[in-house]
Amino acid sequence: MSNIKYTKGNQEKGLTPITSQWMHDIMDHPGVVNELFAKYGSPLNILNPASFTQNCKKFKEVFERNNVKSGIFYARKANKAKAFVKQAFKDNIGVDTASERELLQSLQLGGDGDHLVLTSAIKTNKQIEIAIQNNVPIVLDNDDECILVNDLAEKNNKKAIVAFRISGFHVDGNKLYSRFGFDIDEIEEYLINKVGEDKAYSNLSAVGLHFH
Repeated sequence: MSNIKYTKGNQEKGLTPITSQWMHDIMDHPGVVNELFAKYGSPLNILNPASFTQNCKKFKEVFERNNVKSGIFYARKANKAKAFVKQAFKDNIGVDTASERELLQSLQLGGDGDHLVLTSAIKTNKQIEIAIQNNVPIVLDNDDECILVNDLAEKNNKKAIVAFRISGFHVDGNKLYSRFGFDIDEIEEYLINKVGEDKAYSNLSAVGLHFH
């Protein structure tokens, strides 16, 4: 039995999608769309990397206007199309990878340690070793990952470039829950005591923090 009270989105104010002129040009010519369906079948995805470039440019302008040093990373899991990965590198934009396949493909498409990051929720030995060997920063979520990455870095005779994901922020007196990341109330003591030369995780080279 269907739930007639169930709705999606904001039913009062609604959400209007941002559309580009190229989208309207296509929708205004249904004959072209029908030809594409006839040739390629359904579902049909039409991509325009130029829009990606414009969106990134708008982000950059906001940072520049506010004198914020920044680096933009496109989350590949949101849209895995290779066209956007290629465009990201062309526009000097980074790519956030969340799987072994995403990481490998991005490396094969020209990515490097300055333009890639590995943020998988569950990181396999293979993913980690690929990242270490290619100097790709790895975002760590917990102590178990620190142990694993530190051991694999030692095995590969390299430092692992890492960042630490942090969560548990306080908003309006409430602590926000997240299944990702180190607790913000504990991370400072953790890093001071465990990460660095002559400490438990001496094979980790920390380059930043990731806020979740």
